[in-house]
Amino acid sequence: MKKLLLSSIAMLCMGYSFGQDNVGIGTTTPDQSAILDLAATDKGFLVPRITQAERLNILNPARGLMVYDIDADCFYYFSNIWVPLCQSNGPLSGGLTATSMTCNQMPPNNGSNAGFTFDNDHDSGLFGLRQDNNTPLTTMTELRMYLNGSEKMRVTGNRVHFGGDVYSTGTFTTATGFQNCSDVRFKKDFTPITSALTGIGQIEAYTYYWKQDEFPAYGFNNSKQIGFKAQEIQKIYPEVVSTDTNGYLSVDYGKLTPILLVAIKELNDKLNTLQNDNAALKAKVESIDKGLKANGIDVDSKAQNK
Repeated sequence: MKKLLLSSIAMLCMGYSFGQDNVGIGTTTPDQSAILDLAATDKGFLVPRITQAERLNILNPARGLMVYDIDADCFYYFSNIWVPLCQSNGPLSGGLTATSMTCNQMPPNNGSNAGFTFDNDHDSGLFGLRQDNNTPLTTMTELRMYLNGSEKMRVTGNRVHFGGDVYSTGTFTTATGFQNCSDVRFKKDFTPITSALTGIGQIEAYTYYWKQDEFPAYGFNNSKQIGFKAQEIQKIYPEVVSTDTNGYLSVDYGKLTPILLVAIKELNDKLNTLQNDNAALKAKVESIDKGLKANGIDVDSKAQNK
C-alpha cells in the first residue's frame, strides 16, 4: 500500500516542478521571473472561451485579465476597457495589416517575413515605427489606420488626412495655417449671404473661464478666454454650430469669417451712402449760399455779427 501511494505521487508530480514561489508545468526548471512556466512541444495554453455577452458581464475585471471571445473570434485583455488582440479590417501599408495589439510586433498578412514594429520608448517619451531590423521606416510611402473597416487616418508624404472629426483638449499650433476645401468644383446650390449686419448685431462676445472642475476630461486650462455662447449663435447661424455625441455644442469660428466679410461690405455700403448724401447736401447748401449772395445777402456775415 505504501509503495502504491508513493508511485501515485511520483506519477502526479511527473512533468511538474514546484519552487518556493513559482510553478513549472512541463519543465523541471521554471524561469525564476515567472510565477507559472508552461512548456510543451505538442500542446498550447488555452484561456477561457466565452461569448461577448459573458465577457461584458464579468464583474470588476482585473487589469490584465485575458479571455477568448468566441463571438468576435478574438483574444481580449482588460485595461480599464476591453482591448482586442486581433487584426483590424483594413491594410495599414504595403500589404501589411494593422492590429489593435499594444505589444510591439505587428504581423504581416502577405506570408512574408517582412513586418514592422511599434517603437514605444517609455524612457524618452518617443513613439514611432521601425522595421524588424531596427532601422527607421524610411521607405514607407503611405500609412493608413482603420477602425471598424473604415479608414480614419492616412499619412502620405507631408500630409495627414483624417476620415472623421478631430477633437483636441489642447491648442493646435501651425506654421502656415489651416486650410479648408473651397474649390468651386466641390460645391453647388450657392446662395449669397444677406443681412449680415443684423445677424452679427444679435451676437454678444464675452470673456469667460472654463469649468475645469465639472469637466476634467476636457483638459480645460484656467486662463481667461474670449469667445461666444454657442447656443446664442445657433439661433442665428446654425450652420456654424455642431453637436457632439454627448449633446455639447461647438462653434466653427472660421465659418464666421464670410459672415463678418459680408457685414463689413454692408457697413461700407452704408458709409458710401452717407458720404454721397453728405456730398449732395453740401452741394445743395453751397448752391443756396451762392443764390443768396447774388441777391446781396451774405449769410456768413450775418452769422458772424450775431
